Amino acid sequence: MRSSLLHLLALSTLLASAGPILRAADLGLFTDHTDIGVVKKPGTVRYDPARRSYTIGGGDANMWFAQDEFHFVWKKVSGDTALAATIAFTGSGTDAHRKAVLMIRESLATDAAYVDAALHADGLTSLQFRETAGANTAEVQAPLNGPRRLRLEKIGDWAYLFAGPADGPLTPTGASVRLPLSGEYYLGLGVCAHDADEFETITFTDVEIAKPSGAATAIRSILEILPNPSGDRRALYPATEHIEAIAWTAPNVIVVQTRAGRFRLPLAPLADGKLAPAGAPTPDASRLTSLPADAQRVPSPDGKWIAYLRHQPPAK
Repeated sequence: MRSSLLHLLALSTLLASAGPILRAADLGLFTDHTDIGVVKKPGTVRYDPARRSYTIGGGDANMWFAQDEFHFVWKKVSGDTALAATIAFTGSGTDAHRKAVLMIRESLATDAAYVDAALHADGLTSLQFRETAGANTAEVQAPLNGPRRLRLEKIGDWAYLFAGPADGPLTPTGASVRLPLSGEYYLGLGVCAHDADEFETITFTDVEIAKPSGAATAIRSILEILPNPSGDRRALYPATEHIEAIAWTAPNVIVVQTRAGRFRLPLAPLADGKLAPAGAPTPDASRLTSLPADAQRVPSPDGKWIAYLRHQPPAK
């Protein structure tokens, strides 16, 4: 009897010590998963090591304003990093704003500071962020709709959004935000159904955690657009050269002046009412007499939009 008890004690001790190791192995690159905020339907995760894929379920209300509800698969990291994944909506959710995110988060609190690369079911792609705990969420929208693969890069105090096809190159979208985080932070994948009564399942495949590429830090100027009065910004044109000035020549055409020359950027409306580049920029010989070279915010002729020119500092 004594021998049996000793064996049982040794086995239980072994299993207890192996528990965290087995859990980490079950989640591949990540350490744990949890529901953020108060949720009606607990989230789930299934890991397929052969495909480096995570099928994550979440039935949560929203990720916006001053609090989030979503399911989060995470690990703690520090320093510069990049997280990439190919995303497919595989569940039965119905809300157009249900979303898959690649996230950097200060803590697991519902109102924590964070930044994420978010792909919505309707194709909207954006860099969402909460600058400080308890603040309202904001976003910078990418100039493309419905990419298949995203990458979120953190370099110093800055986060950058890359996007592209499932099997093609990822390029910087021009969406970037400053979010200083010191020490360790949470890096992971998240799913939100955008409806507390629904349950959305999303599959993230070919998930990679790597060093940042550095390609986004080569962008020096970014032309953004936002509704008037101001709302969520949308990155339109990231440039590796310095943009000196911008001006509207029509309600849907912006002229961009760089040191190398001047070109027209025609815009077209999207289904969500936003504007996006309508095609490749073309040379333009018009004069920018209505705009001083240091102007930053320029309203469109019809007053519906504001073009916003910002210069990106080197990553620190």
